[in-house]
Amino acid sequence: MRVLQLSTSKQGGAGISAAILDQKLREDGVESRLITRSNMKHYQAIYSKAITFVGKVSASTDYDFLSSYSTSTLDYEQVLNYKPQIIHIHNWYNLLSVSSFFKLSEIAPLVFTLHDERLVTGGCHVTLGCERYLSRCTNCPAHRLHFSRDKFKSELASFFESDASYGIISPSQWLMKKIEQTPLKKKALLSRVIPNHLSMPTGAPIAKGKNGEKTAIIFVASNLDAPYKGYKLLLSSMSILDATLEQTGKKVELIIVGSSMIEAAMEFRNIEIVMMSQMSTDKLTQQLILADILVVPSISENYPGVIAEAQLQGTRVVANRVGGVSEMIEDKLTGYLASPNPHSFAEKILEAILDENREHVRAEAFQAVTVRQNSQVINQHHKEVYNELMNAKGK
Repeated sequence: MRVLQLSTSKQGGAGISAAILDQKLREDGVESRLITRSNMKHYQAIYSKAITFVGKVSASTDYDFLSSYSTSTLDYEQVLNYKPQIIHIHNWYNLLSVSSFFKLSEIAPLVFTLHDERLVTGGCHVTLGCERYLSRCTNCPAHRLHFSRDKFKSELASFFESDASYGIISPSQWLMKKIEQTPLKKKALLSRVIPNHLSMPTGAPIAKGKNGEKTAIIFVASNLDAPYKGYKLLLSSMSILDATLEQTGKKVELIIVGSSMIEAAMEFRNIEIVMMSQMSTDKLTQQLILADILVVPSISENYPGVIAEAQLQGTRVVANRVGGVSEMIEDKLTGYLASPNPHSFAEKILEAILDENREHVRAEAFQAVTVRQNSQVINQHHKEVYNELMNAKGK
């Protein structure tokens, strides 16, 4: 079995997932190869940057960034020479265009992993509760340039109406259910829910001492500027929490890790804020080990790997009940789930700080995540998808 993995890069959630899957499959005896746009030509890089700029300026504030257009920078000669039997597409922004789907589907069956919602919406990586993508996207709250979105949606529709052989994988039940009535799901030869591999090894959780007066809390986001990551909600929650901590005598150190160095813009009496830039997986692992609590204040998520990575290190998680998060956390058993507003989030953080049952929560979360993220099972499920599509294609 020869599998070609396609991803814009090896960075970000989708890119890291693609790189790990490629590695794990090869370790399992599967002939797999990952191609990214790392070798694109100079003119392609300039064009890609221009498209990214348009994606930024065409998006309304809440949505931060849109990908309603994508150019192909893929070297098809590489693909043809490799002779893949399956082509697995991950993040494809400015690596592939919709016309690339047609070309690639003539070579081998396709597999799409839905790391976000873009393939369904026609540009929006998150929907934030909007369901206009199910019809004609009139009065779109996300796009300022509607013509680019309309063209992209039309191109996607033509692909889904074709005879192309493809399957879809979603890391979460939530997203799979959300796309139930879309052409993407209806025309797929198969659909499976398979979690992404993790970038951190599994093992016994690190022993942590009892919480003293200071609790170490960590927040991780690849892009702190993205509104849906909940940075502003987190700061509002910290303001509420700060007043409550005064009564408990507890102190908090909030470590913020992200690619954008944003000033906290707030001062607290009982909370110290430490800003850190984006770091390697090894360094992030160490930060998660040192932290007592990971906070995930996002108002939109699919299946955030950082939650599972924290659970493997024995770090308890406070997160909003959005997207696929509730598939990773059971409130008060394997973590703490809040409603996506500052008051609820602050209450759940305080609950985690004061929880006398914290060791049980850590143990239950670790047990659940080791079952859910079993690498051998994840590999086997991917191979089953590949084999089923190859059999359907008659190869």
